[in-house]
Amino acid sequence: MPARETDKTSKPAVRKPATPTAAAGTVAGTLPVAMTGKASPAKAAVGDKPVFAYIASLPQPQRGIAERVDALAAETLPGLQRSVKWGMSYYGVGDGWCFCCGGFAGHVKLMFVNGAALEPVPPVTPVGMGKSTRGVELESVDDLDERQIAAWMTQVAAGAGSYEPPDRSVIGLGDYLPGLLDIDRQSMPPLADVQRHLGNGAGVDVPVPVPHDCVDSLLGAYWRRPHAYLDAGVRSAIVRV
Repeated sequence: MPARETDKTSKPAVRKPATPTAAAGTVAGTLPVAMTGKASPAKAAVGDKPVFAYIASLPQPQRGIAERVDALAAETLPGLQRSVKWGMSYYGVGDGWCFCCGGFAGHVKLMFVNGAALEPVPPVTPVGMGKSTRGVELESVDDLDERQIAAWMTQVAAGAGSYEPPDRSVIGLGDYLPGLLDIDRQSMPPLADVQRHLGNGAGVDVPVPVPHDCVDSLLGAYWRRPHAYLDAGVRSAIVRV
């Protein structure tokens, strides 16, 4: 699987509170109630700046909540990496994205990848974000149980949920199948784990281009024919590699 791009900074950036601007809060009134596609129009991008810009675009109180979650992540996880995916903030360490934070109508969703494996299990099972995803919904900064959230962040970063599947954004599948990555995480182990079980030096990560007219039922074979994913016959024959 392709190596994940990372933001090349030696220390995780600590975000300063957003200074109100004309752009800040422009998504107010358009925040979704649930995850039915993308959480916002923010474009996918890896790095601190895109995440800070997304947080600054949120209205209050979502902005203040997201700022505190971001700061807590930076305080809790050495080597923190940030990215905007599906219109919200994603956070990870090492080779995987671990949790996400996004502004929604009346609250902020803080969701953990494979959160069902955490202890204790976070109480909220979100709509449209994968069967194993769990988290919390925060209506104000006062709802933040920082000790518990930091414990969940530490657990998920240690491996309970950190996994980076193939980058579907390259072939655009994330826009059509927003829950795809969470499904992958439930069935496919990280390449590093496979190599470790096979022995030192086993396995080679070689990207294989998939042509637009590929006739095999690979998951990425229909990247230029996305309507095919609506066909139940096509879906049942797909091999997710």
